[in-house]
Amino acid sequence: MLAYLSQGYRVGEHPVRFVPHLSAVSVMTMGIHNLAPAAAGRGWQAFNMAAVVLALAALASLIIVLLTKWAGGDPWTGFDWIAMLCLPAAFLMMGGSVLHAVSRRRRL
Repeated sequence: MLAYLSQGYRVGEHPVRFVPHLSAVSVMTMGIHNLAPAAAGRGWQAFNMAAVVLALAALASLIIVLLTKWAGGDPWTGFDWIAMLCLPAAFLMMGGSVLHAVSRRRRL
């Protein structure tokens, strides 16, 4: 409890609200350092942003292809390739991010 108070927390404000399955006794015995979630590294943030950019690029190219086809035109073949490559890559990257988040959450 002294470690809890020495961190500058008051008794009313405690990060236990993020961990509802813990009792007050187990929280006091665990200490404050075990409850704080680990911050995501910049590498994972960049990885997630790259996945989002790839997904948006694939979505934009599919929209361009659809609009061009509806207008009666013949879209550039590169838009099809962008969608065929970027969409599965973004899906796999986001799946990897979810697995990383789950493994990080289990280590808490």
